[in-house]
Amino acid sequence: MCKIDKLKLLISRYLEFMAMIQALFKMKTDSTNPLLDWRQKKLPQTGKIGNFEYAFHGMGVSLEEGDFDADIEFGNEGAFGYFDAWRLICFARNYEEFSELNNQEEISLLLTQLKVAGYIKRDQDCWTDELYRVCD
Repeated sequence: MCKIDKLKLLISRYLEFMAMIQALFKMKTDSTNPLLDWRQKKLPQTGKIGNFEYAFHGMGVSLEEGDFDADIEFGNEGAFGYFDAWRLICFARNYEEFSELNNQEEISLLLTQLKVAGYIKRDQDCWTDELYRVCD
């Protein structure tokens, strides 16, 4: 499998992981916006959801379970589905099959290729232009 296809698979797995985390937070608070819940003191800054320890920071949340760790950055109004090269590399470190996706400069270039191909985009409505999301 070529690196660009591996990156697409990694993005897909990362989005599946985000959906699982979103569901776990929703079960805890009955809300789809855990970032807002934290800011409104409905969730503590650190805690546990499912088997994951979480820690909110800035516009995101870090998650750990044993040796597994990941970071999610939210879009506007706590939206899920955003990623960048750094977060993908951190997520890839959890899986042997993605071990070659470990260079941030290279992943950034591959993300640019996926953007040009229309697979991903930068959201103009997002609070930062550093994050991507998969095109509809």
